[in-house]
Amino acid sequence: PDSVLPKIVHEVATEFSLQLKEEQRLAFVIVARHICFGGRQLFMYIGGVGGTGKSHVVNAILTLFERLGRRDEVKVSAPTGAAAILIGGYTIHSLTLLPKRDGGSLQELMFIWKGVRYLIIDEVSMIGAKLLHDISSRIQHAKGVNGVAEDMPFGGVHVIFTGDFGQLKPVREKALFSHDLV
Repeated sequence: PDSVLPKIVHEVATEFSLQLKEEQRLAFVIVARHICFGGRQLFMYIGGVGGTGKSHVVNAILTLFERLGRRDEVKVSAPTGAAAILIGGYTIHSLTLLPKRDGGSLQELMFIWKGVRYLIIDEVSMIGAKLLHDISSRIQHAKGVNGVAEDMPFGGVHVIFTGDFGQLKPVREKALFSHDLV
């Protein structure tokens, strides 16, 4: 129940008026529980058309990380520079050094992902299946120094996807929701 969550979680939920929209509150509480108490690797999708409050929930989640003094544990990303700027994040390519650049060493990748436990990927509809695989693979390499993380999707990093699959599709790639076989 929500009553076992730390007081700070309730304060952030109230500050963001999440109690007014059940779906927003529920998404926030799922992530807050995971941040506070841990659990299995989290893969979550927060979806909806424009204006349904996806960014509002993400901002509440980021505020919770800040208030807990754990902001460095989360990276926020999007597939394009414009989308990344809107959410105050980075392009997913800059966080994963994709495409594999000659100058992008494993040490640089490990530095980017050191201490990171959560990744938020906005505008997921623009990411194709191959790019998603490449993202997971690069994070596995960055986090795989101990051997265990390299075998886990996204190197064991918890991933929160946001977006609207009715919007833009990936360029020159199969969409994640495509029914095409190849």
